[in-house]
Amino acid sequence: MTDTQPSHYSEWRRLANLRQGIIARLDRKVSRLEAENLALRTSLASATTRLALYDQREAA
Repeated sequence: MTDTQPSHYSEWRRLANLRQGIIARLDRKVSRLEAENLALRTSLASATTRLALYDQREAA
């Protein structure tokens, strides 16, 4: 720390770094959950299509 920085600068910096770390972890978690959500929606659409085809065959 230099003489021109206030005495609380290091604590402020530590809190800022902690905040950025939390934000980065939450961003990664959101990205993973969005990807999982997309995969589940795709799987559901595929299953729905297969079920509709099955129902058509049964009706025929």
